[in-house]
Amino acid sequence: MNIRLKGLQRCLLLMALLCGSVQAEDIDIFAGTTTVDTTLPNIVFVLDNTSNWSRASQKWPGGLVQGQSEVRAIKTALAAQVGKLNVGLVEYVTGGSSADTDAGYVRHHLQALTNSSLAVLNQKLDTIYNNINSPAEKRSSSNPYGDLAWDFYNYLNGGDHSNGGIGTPASLADSNAYRTWVGSQWSKFRTPLRSLDVCADTYMIFIGNNANGNIASDDATNSAALKAAYTAAGKQAPDALAGDAGTPLGIPQFQSTFVESEPVVVPPEVVPEQVIPGYTIPGHWVPGEEIPEQIIPAQTLGPSNACWKTTEQALCTLAENTSGGRCVGKLNCACTAVSSNSNTPPGCVTTGKPANRTYRWDVVQAAQVIPAHTTDDVWVEDEWVPEEIIPGYTIPGYTIPGAMQEVFVPVPGQVDTTGGRSYNFDDWAKFLYNVGVPVWIWNDGSPTTYRVKVRTYTIDVFNKQQNGDLSALWFSAANAGHGRYFQAKNEDQLVAAINTAVGDILAVSSTFAAVTLPLSATNSTRQENQVYVGMFRPAPGKKPRWFGNLKRYRLATFFGQPELADVNLRRAINTNTGFATDCAESYWSGDSDRYWENLGVEPSTESDCQTAIDAGKEWSDLPDGPFVEKGGVAQMTREGPAGSARQLYTVKSGALALIDSTDSAALGGDAVLSYLRGDGPGVDEIMATDDDGDTLGLRPSIHGDVVHSRPVSIRFDADTVRIFYGANDGLFRAVNADTGSEAWAMMDPQHFSGVERLYNNTPLIRYEGADDDPYETYRKKQYFFDGSAGQFVQYAEPDDPNSDELGDLEFAYIFPTMRRGGRMVYGLNVTDPDAPELMWRHGCPNLDNDTGCTTGFSAVGQSWSTPVGIHVEEYPGNGADPAPLVIFGGGFDDCLNADQANYPSACSSAKGKGIYLLDAVSGSLIKYFPTDAPVITQVAPVDVDFDGMVDLVYAADVAGNLYRIRFSDLTIDLTNLTSVPPAAIVSRDDSVDEEWVIEKIAAMPGTQRRFYNSPAIGLFRGTIFVTIGSGDRERPLESNYPYAADVQNRFYVLIDSPYADYLAAEEASQEGETYTRDVIDLEGNTMFEVGTDFDTGETLEDFDGWYLDLPDRGEQVANPAAVAGGKVFFNTFQPGGESDGVCELPLGIGKAYQVPLFSPEVPEPSLLPPGFPIENIVVNTLVTEGCTEEPCEPLDPDEDECASPRSCQAIHTIIGGCSETGVCPVEPEVDPIRGRTYFTEDIDR
Repeated sequence: MNIRLKGLQRCLLLMALLCGSVQAEDIDIFAGTTTVDTTLPNIVFVLDNTSNWSRASQKWPGGLVQGQSEVRAIKTALAAQVGKLNVGLVEYVTGGSSADTDAGYVRHHLQALTNSSLAVLNQKLDTIYNNINSPAEKRSSSNPYGDLAWDFYNYLNGGDHSNGGIGTPASLADSNAYRTWVGSQWSKFRTPLRSLDVCADTYMIFIGNNANGNIASDDATNSAALKAAYTAAGKQAPDALAGDAGTPLGIPQFQSTFVESEPVVVPPEVVPEQVIPGYTIPGHWVPGEEIPEQIIPAQTLGPSNACWKTTEQALCTLAENTSGGRCVGKLNCACTAVSSNSNTPPGCVTTGKPANRTYRWDVVQAAQVIPAHTTDDVWVEDEWVPEEIIPGYTIPGYTIPGAMQEVFVPVPGQVDTTGGRSYNFDDWAKFLYNVGVPVWIWNDGSPTTYRVKVRTYTIDVFNKQQNGDLSALWFSAANAGHGRYFQAKNEDQLVAAINTAVGDILAVSSTFAAVTLPLSATNSTRQENQVYVGMFRPAPGKKPRWFGNLKRYRLATFFGQPELADVNLRRAINTNTGFATDCAESYWSGDSDRYWENLGVEPSTESDCQTAIDAGKEWSDLPDGPFVEKGGVAQMTREGPAGSARQLYTVKSGALALIDSTDSAALGGDAVLSYLRGDGPGVDEIMATDDDGDTLGLRPSIHGDVVHSRPVSIRFDADTVRIFYGANDGLFRAVNADTGSEAWAMMDPQHFSGVERLYNNTPLIRYEGADDDPYETYRKKQYFFDGSAGQFVQYAEPDDPNSDELGDLEFAYIFPTMRRGGRMVYGLNVTDPDAPELMWRHGCPNLDNDTGCTTGFSAVGQSWSTPVGIHVEEYPGNGADPAPLVIFGGGFDDCLNADQANYPSACSSAKGKGIYLLDAVSGSLIKYFPTDAPVITQVAPVDVDFDGMVDLVYAADVAGNLYRIRFSDLTIDLTNLTSVPPAAIVSRDDSVDEEWVIEKIAAMPGTQRRFYNSPAIGLFRGTIFVTIGSGDRERPLESNYPYAADVQNRFYVLIDSPYADYLAAEEASQEGETYTRDVIDLEGNTMFEVGTDFDTGETLEDFDGWYLDLPDRGEQVANPAAVAGGKVFFNTFQPGGESDGVCELPLGIGKAYQVPLFSPEVPEPSLLPPGFPIENIVVNTLVTEGCTEEPCEPLDPDEDECASPRSCQAIHTIIGGCSETGVCPVEPEVDPIRGRTYFTEDIDR
């Protein structure tokens, strides 16, 4: 990997970062991401050629022994990698006596994988295959693995062979790997890292042969060698080694369990929504109809209605042809013969006058002849046939189980510190990554030592026999060596494991990912375990049109550990990059054949997933792997309805209305409108077409970058979930979580003018610190709805209070924000998820002036603070008691762009200096709480007694002050109580003198530290812990002030006591005085400095809290903390790093910390791997386990690994920069009081 690019990937560790013109922004770390990667990674296969590789008792499938499958798998995996890797091969020595076979030798010197070198390597692999049981190829079993790792290190270092070269098979060793002119021919290695690029990434892929039996312990000589290697690096071995006293590197406890072998997993099949477009049937003439001659026979209609004389036939006929007569409407109808039964008919008079009218006549219609004729032609008007939508649906997946087989899997959280002390293999792996291999090179004419770090991948090969201790050792080696552990039970799985490892190594991505859990989901396991990832990829050449997407993954357990998984329950995360593996398939993504092949997208969208390549699908959206533009919501939108049929809203006359042709001019013309909708391409963009030249769906760049906007999910009923988020293509989207299809999207009118720049793909983006072309035009990056949306969702109680089911949804409101995109906050009613309603929008339409600001909001800054929905006891309104409120900080001011350590004096008149409390429905400003400096982060409400009403709100301003808003008073000391007594919380009424108040409760001394993160609150047995770290994450470069001025950032935990304030105020009131709260100095003598000792008799209870110095120059807290399990978790970012003088200065270091709240001590942070982004949000969630989860082993040949059998117990996790996979289990250390930080989602129940 090219080191410059690698450094840029490291900078992705800074979680929510973006650009500017003359101002620093977090995306400045992406300047220069067009660097070409010309350095090939080094992979050394270390092959365990013990006799275990040919044991008949393993019953290896396929008619071979497993060693033969191993060399064939290496050949298969490398066949498509020519020109992409440097490859070597190391094995155990096989010569000499039995005492000489613990050491290693080089079978194939590390070198570029060319066609010719691959042919040589394949010959060597064929020799092993054909002589698998020859003593020259295999050595005895039950030998230690530490010496093999030692000689791997010696080889890369160019050092002495561990046994003086004894046992090296002269006919098999590669002489190019030895300094043959020094001592014994095989006694000293030649390092391959001098002739190759020492800046390349280096990897060990260990292929181990498992079997029943004992593992030989490593000896004191091996331990001494590892200690000497640490000493040479100026360090001490951190763990006890074989033969030592003390605590060794613990290996995980593997326990026996049974899994179904060889299952057939049929994944769910998503049948997408079908849209039959509407069309018009043109107007036309319908010719007249030719009617043939018709003869209608005579018909007797019945007797006449009246009685008549026999001479009154004409009068009868006249009467029957008038109204009411039988002849009305008939031709040739008359009275004819006297009715035969009319002599005495009813109603006829037989006596008196007119006695002679005693007869009725028969009324008869004569026969008729209608001549042949043609009817007139008829004109039919245009007819519109409306669009028909056939809803999509999912065919559920299912599993055909196989036979049960015993396997060993790690037990979460349990390690063996007894057996672990006997083995050094994992200790060597830890050293190789943490310290690295020293290589002497010439740099600028002087000899320089450079340390090459090595990652270790391990493949545990077995079928019928597995030693749990061996599996544990190899699992520990992969974990300590920051690689991955695989199990393989047949040749196909071997190939899949090697392909996955190689795919991880080759993956180079500058992709950024912001992970969020569905916080408003139900406690349904299926929904809780879904993970939605908003992502982006900066465009090459500083162009402004960036690809973005939203993808869905899930949580699953792998070997007992929770990790992100794809739709097929395979591991989704590549630990080298922190992003998706090559073959990962996110939900919603589908096969699009070769859609991306000829679109000219840079970097190339050609997949490196071997199974996709074999199937000719490397240009398809499936697998989407690490490609931002493939799959996900982007694909679903691209393949959805025509752009003109999308539900794209804006604000017109105070309400949401569809964007239409009347908006064309404001956008920049019809071509820009077509671009926005997706029907037309942007400048220099190619539309995909089929073989007939017809356009395939909407433009490829239909989805813009999701940089700072955290997706929000809301469940509306058992079958309806929507995801809401903003992207920097101008649109705030609502997406169907089941299908990934876009339900609707919205654009603010003030953003119309920014779309034309994306359409033209110019002017270019100006990054601070990057060189600009004097002949190009540059502007800061364009933002739109770039902030995170707040939400307020409320459900009725279920009919059964003991049920886990949701009650009916009462309302769902969301509050989109813009961050650098603007100064507006929206209130949307999405209770009907497909028919959004604008409740209100407040703020200012212009970034640089107050023209057009809504009344009462001219002081608002850029809307960075995520709104939070709350209920307060004393606020009824809008027919509800209590009525929903929303609260948010005043926002960011451009005065903060000044790159200086001291707080800018220009910010004395800054926008955003306050906190807004609004009626969530009407948008009425209920209260404005002033602060000393802008509040740019989300506030933290707290419901102490869990009654659904907010009692306290904590907030931080950017100048380092902490505030508390009191909606209630705590009248009882809750310390160490396990429940809140009745009447302990007394509401404050804003309508009387005892009003809602804001109090500054703490402040940082000096003017050089900033609070760019939200406070995170922990409630434990009546004690409120307010946690927050300092830093300025908009300053990611070495040239920025946190590093250049060496600002000492810190992490703070304030122990707040609202009861003490209430008590003091009551006492002052009784004495006729006014109580003024003292502001706590966050670094004063009432705060404990972590790393110092308590005085005799002191405990943490004697202090107002504690603070911790971040140890390194320019190190700053990069995101909000999380409190879980009695610990506080936070991540830091540090520009620069140690300069090696050879491979350029790294541009960033990320660290993950976890500190006990009650007994803080200086922690040992975990270094986050290169390319791993620090999440902006760290979430405490729950993965609910089930005993009937999908089986795991073995897998189809093209699969990686699937979720291991579930343990039938809950696993608490956090998601954030806590590990390479981004998911960590948490073991609770304390039981909290029945209180909470405030949320409104059902999951909190």
